[in-house]
Amino acid sequence: MFYFLYSMKRVKQLLLLIIFTMMIFPLPQHVMAGADNETLKARIEMLEKELDELKASLTEKTVTPQNPAAPAQEALKSSDGFSIKSYGYIKLDASYNDSRTVSGNYVLYVPSEGTVKNDNTFNITARQSRLGLDIGAPQYKGWVTKAKVEADFYGDGPVAHENKAELMLRHAFLETAKGGLSFLAGQTWDVISPLNPNSLSYVPGFTSGNTGYRRPQIRVSYNNTFDDVTGILTQFALSRTTGTTGEDLDAGGQNDGDDAGFPTIQARVALTTKGLAGKKNVIGISGHYGQEEVEWTIGDKTDYDSWSGNIDFVIPLSERFTLSGEVFTGKNLDDYFGGILQGINTTTRNEISSYGMWSQISFIFNKKWQYTAGFSFDNPDTDDLNNGARDKNSFYFVNAMFKVLPMLTIGIEYDYYKTEYKGMADGTVNRLQTSAIFTW
Repeated sequence: MFYFLYSMKRVKQLLLLIIFTMMIFPLPQHVMAGADNETLKARIEMLEKELDELKASLTEKTVTPQNPAAPAQEALKSSDGFSIKSYGYIKLDASYNDSRTVSGNYVLYVPSEGTVKNDNTFNITARQSRLGLDIGAPQYKGWVTKAKVEADFYGDGPVAHENKAELMLRHAFLETAKGGLSFLAGQTWDVISPLNPNSLSYVPGFTSGNTGYRRPQIRVSYNNTFDDVTGILTQFALSRTTGTTGEDLDAGGQNDGDDAGFPTIQARVALTTKGLAGKKNVIGISGHYGQEEVEWTIGDKTDYDSWSGNIDFVIPLSERFTLSGEVFTGKNLDDYFGGILQGINTTTRNEISSYGMWSQISFIFNKKWQYTAGFSFDNPDTDDLNNGARDKNSFYFVNAMFKVLPMLTIGIEYDYYKTEYKGMADGTVNRLQTSAIFTW
């Protein structure tokens, strides 16, 4: 933009210089006497044509993709008012673990040292690379409608080789809004526990304190704003009772959540207020309730509750420091990455209760460097577990991210995981991960 303005300024200067020169050095009298109006008109038209060509050339240069100063690429727009904009990133992750983990490319938990003793691993993958489309529709009577579809390459099919990864649907939804009211239908993040730690891991804190996932849902939201910084967001959703483990404990050929015959209810209320350094505090309270139906024997059906209560918060401490995190408690949370992926004890046939949290502090040093440090834990009720079950899972991390170019970020992270077992030795791992991320 600066280059374009500077160039237009030079064009105007050139035009003034031509006029000034003609005034200072007028044409000789015998030439002027012989020149008629048609000659002068043709000369003026030629000068105007040359100036128009110069302007067009300069304008074209400012939007050439190779020009670093060019504006961001706009969404493609059709004649009927629809627009499509692509986004995503290519991400390469390389990691070293001094003990074996589940699942290698990322960490959900660590096997007991009594089972696997210090079996180090090295992993390198590009499966977190992500592709997405944002689709906009023309407004209709004040309603603004949009849609999103997004996928990565962590599909859970029978992948035999790392370099033959399968696509996995992340988001596919439409949303229409007018004023503070909006309606959403499709697959996206849960209403409950909407935040994630700023970790390089593909599953940041999942099974170790960070609950919530993506699943199909119908959602209504209302954002009531009181001024520029204060407001209350209320959300309510009906979602499918599945999404993480896909469990079929009675081997009846149907997911136990689907077998319950009704959806899970999710709700959240979030308050936004003025924070420090001109930023916003956000504090949310959320929860869900659903059921699963298990037929242990023919005619012996049991309904199992799944519920949670959650708090999420984003609190700026200064212009550069931000504190954020989530706290949860609940029962039968394996489909929400809670209870260390343990929902129902198949021996006692009881739900497994659990509580936990995660928190982090982020520091934006400048436009190039950003640092984050945090921790999380998930602590199931020991009395609900059998011997050998995962009793507690903890995760600590610290990372640095450096923006080499506007579209290229390099990150490095140190993680420490500890998984405790009931009646067995703990499992621990020191993990070092580095990532290269090209974003568009």
